[in-house]
Amino acid sequence: MGSGNRLGTAAVGALVALSVPRGEAAARDTFSAPTGELGANLSTEFRRVRAHAELSYFTMSNHYTAGGLGSSEGTTHLFTLTAGAGLRLNENFEVTFGSATEGYLLIGERARDRGVAFGNVALGGNYIRTFGSNLRLKLGTLVAFGPWNHRSPDGVVQTAAGASIHGYQDSWYYSPDQVHLVFPTRFEFDALTELVITLDVQPDIGIGLDAAASGFVLISAPGLAYWPTERLMFGARVPMQFYSMFFASTQLAVEPFVRFDINDAAFIATRFTMNLDAPFGFSFDSSNSHEPPRSWGWHVAFGGSF
Repeated sequence: MGSGNRLGTAAVGALVALSVPRGEAAARDTFSAPTGELGANLSTEFRRVRAHAELSYFTMSNHYTAGGLGSSEGTTHLFTLTAGAGLRLNENFEVTFGSATEGYLLIGERARDRGVAFGNVALGGNYIRTFGSNLRLKLGTLVAFGPWNHRSPDGVVQTAAGASIHGYQDSWYYSPDQVHLVFPTRFEFDALTELVITLDVQPDIGIGLDAAASGFVLISAPGLAYWPTERLMFGARVPMQFYSMFFASTQLAVEPFVRFDINDAAFIATRFTMNLDAPFGFSFDSSNSHEPPRSWGWHVAFGGSF
């Protein structure tokens, strides 16, 4: 009889646990983003400071080098380093700072060359808010500029490395010929306890310096993030890019990613940008050595908050 009572109590407890409203169990206090720039270490709870960085890489080894850098033969390694920080003013507002550095290293039988450029900086802020327990919003505004590289060799390095690795994404960091007004926004919805639907929308208005072109870049990137455990997340984004700065162009890419939360405040993540169509894709199509190589980007990000 005692055993039956215990079994009955356990069954009632299980039913009670299953009847708890899903929204309460699924409430998430961090954004399910793969980078700090998008909000990986941004919490809906109040945390005073956060910092983050992402190192990105691309290499090409045919008879073409980005932007004419180096010689016509050899292997070119391109990288970008984006770093940023945020200071939380209260529960809903954060001021932000970001900067980028671009570089290349060319290695060949008859040539060796290198270059590094300090790229654009970005100043702005974010508005953070939750709607119920399942919907999160990050609404940003920033001004980005880097006139010190306007019409300079460093500007060539900056633009070549940034465009080769990122396509049109984050163009406000590697386009030195414009002052950029950017409104990066991220929506997240917890469809299930472990499954998050995401959407990044990033309008970038570029105002040309001197006689440089002005234009508009729009990135829209829907995605999914899956949390098999409380610390591990993997998923993918699909950046759809429209560019009209110096010419009109569109670009479609896919970005699978993995993120691991070391603890409640620190993370490390990696993602891979694979371009699906022209002008930067398909990423692994380099059949014509007289045309710019199709590019990709491998990224490693990390950051923390407190």
